[in-house]
Amino acid sequence: MTTPTYTPEHIGLRIYDAYTGHTMRSARSQQQEERRIGASEIGLCRSYLKHMIVETPYDDSAAEDPKWMAFVGSALGDRIETAYLDSYPNATIQSDFETEFPSGLTVPGHADIVDVDYNCVIDIKSKDGLTMVKAGGASRSNRYQIASYLLGLIQAGVLKEGARAFLVYLDRSGRDPRPHVVEVVVDDTLIAEIESFMGDAIYAAKYNVEAEWDQEQGFCENYCQFYTSCRGKQTLAEGVIESEEAKVALKVYLEAKETEKSATGRKKEASEVLKNYSGIVIGDEGPFEVSQTTINGSSYTVDRQPYDRLNVRKKSAAPVKKAKK
Repeated sequence: MTTPTYTPEHIGLRIYDAYTGHTMRSARSQQQEERRIGASEIGLCRSYLKHMIVETPYDDSAAEDPKWMAFVGSALGDRIETAYLDSYPNATIQSDFETEFPSGLTVPGHADIVDVDYNCVIDIKSKDGLTMVKAGGASRSNRYQIASYLLGLIQAGVLKEGARAFLVYLDRSGRDPRPHVVEVVVDDTLIAEIESFMGDAIYAAKYNVEAEWDQEQGFCENYCQFYTSCRGKQTLAEGVIESEEAKVALKVYLEAKETEKSATGRKKEASEVLKNYSGIVIGDEGPFEVSQTTINGSSYTVDRQPYDRLNVRKKSAAPVKKAKK
């Protein structure tokens, strides 16, 4: 029998095909293929939800996305869930259920950890560093997601009234072994906020009107399957950026710059957020211009590929125009 001839590139492709295929076969991917909105999506973006509801075709590039970060996060979550269950056998992992909101809207849920001893639900999130979540808190989509889980688990009788909800953030870079935990207080106000958010998307779909963009363009371009249909032709705005996330990222970036030698990691995290923005951020330290410059490749001493450089410069206090969406 002849031994097949293959190269290191063949092995790399087999690994790549394995994890991309695994991701595409996952419950989350199948749910998106069926156009079912899940708990993890209800707070992401109203325009995204509208396109899910009206079944806008996915961008061609969406099929090519290997979703590597999602795969790494899921792999880490799976190991944490197994470790938790080994230590606390009364807990359950990967619980499936449905949540019915007061309006009658139903959303499928898939909880990471349900701990009946502590009467709580735990959702695992992984980040490449925890600085941003420590500085800015849990995102809206994370809060909406676990609030939906808690409500559904109480309705199913798995958890009792008065149950609590915890978001557990883990550093997938391996630099920080300690989790950062955020408790989300789920009350009538938060549930009404979620229903209002979803209601806006449903209204936009029903009457064929534009829905709000709840993410910055850089995020949409990198992560949204509907980017081309939704806002692909929009140019980046010039002027004031009012995003609270950008203000938090700028504050972290400037603090890190003062002690760059000891805070390289924090600066990198803030830079990853700020690279999605172009304009003027007005934070506690005053107005700063945020932009990106493309540096051409070079082969003068060593081969260097073109790359984008983040620029953050202090601006004068002169009036600036408001950024347009």
